Amino acid sequence: DTFLIVLDETHEKVPEAVMRLFPENQIIQFFEMFENKKVDWIRMEFGKYNLSIDNNSITLLLDMVENNKSALEQEINNIATTLLQNNVGGKNVTHDLIEEYLYHSKEESPFSLFAALIAKKRDKALEILDKLFVSDPDGILPGLLWSQRRAVRIIDLYENMKQPKDIIFRELFINGKKVQQELSMLFGHFSFRHAVHALNRLSQLEYYLRILPVNLKQVQLQLFILDYIDGRID
Repeated sequence: DTFLIVLDETHEKVPEAVMRLFPENQIIQFFEMFENKKVDWIRMEFGKYNLSIDNNSITLLLDMVENNKSALEQEINNIATTLLQNNVGGKNVTHDLIEEYLYHSKEESPFSLFAALIAKKRDKALEILDKLFVSDPDGILPGLLWSQRRAVRIIDLYENMKQPKDIIFRELFINGKKVQQELSMLFGHFSFRHAVHALNRLSQLEYYLRILPVNLKQVQLQLFILDYIDGRID
């Protein structure tokens, strides 16, 4: 097979002479999206469905979905279709709606994995991990990272700032009863030290999982789950 890779640092269209070298169904174009352009692009994509979205909700979407255009387009389409079909939330895509969709739209997700983690259900967590490596391997680590960042903030407010649970949930816009119930397992069961070390471990894994083969990626995440639940995360 022959591949032609063209790198173009301008904003001009690819010349027609180049495009005619191959059949249309054999051409794949990739466009770099700079960080400062993502917010406007997401707002524009939702605008195609006559939906509006605020900056906090866009930040949540960027944190929870794999960082590439194809994955974002797919989730935006799914969220918009779900909202319009069920007539939920009017024309506004809110933080709560995105969180509810990403938490509950799939049978298993990185967020159900995290719920099993903090509930210390070892067998359940490993079972969910196995399923996710089949259905959504690229979404596991971004979802766990986002969940653990929020866990650090929750435990900081609870352990260090002595804030009551209801105030913490309100401050962090955690309104769903099911999510509140799941996250309540953090209170008193995990220290701030544990939470921070777990986040550091996941951040390190983010680098190593880029270069490891698939089978070793799964082993590394299995070890993380066991260490997290057994308190050996330090």
